[in-house]
Amino acid sequence: MLSTMIEGCVESGRDLTNGGAKYHTIAPMFVGLATTIDSLYAIKKMV
Repeated sequence: MLSTMIEGCVESGRDLTNGGAKYHTIAPMFVGLATTIDSLYAIKKMV
């Protein structure tokens, strides 16, 4: 899934974990988005 969103993977036909990305990315940025959404939902639910 992530390989479709990172530039270079589709063009090279290689997976993100197999060196297909044009630029090196940091995986926690995707995890941080999910954590932020979960946190905002919890705040909304409690307020």
